[in-house]
Amino acid sequence: MEIALATSLLEAGDERGQRSDNSWKKQAWEQAKIDLQAVAGASIVTVPSLKNKVDAWKKNWKVWEHLISQSGFGIDDYGCVTGDEEALKAYFAAHPDARKFKSKPLKLAEELR
Repeated sequence: MEIALATSLLEAGDERGQRSDNSWKKQAWEQAKIDLQAVAGASIVTVPSLKNKVDAWKKNWKVWEHLISQSGFGIDDYGCVTGDEEALKAYFAAHPDARKFKSKPLKLAEELR
């Protein structure tokens, strides 16, 4: 479902011009709701839940971007952060919100970029 949401919002911005500044227009959210409802089946999809998901993506992106921008850190072929173990340990101790990326990549990193 996350891929469907990302795809719908990217299309809204790129193809339909339904993005302004740092958000999407009402039409984009309504179309995303329709697109997700088609994928979700019996689950109920609401625009506020979609906005919450996007806000969580934005927060994770900021954490991820800060993490990988540190000197000596990189990304391996699987999208996981790499670097000196001691430096990573110290970074994760100082930035607990980044710990979730210790052994797994940011989901939908390319789409979020």
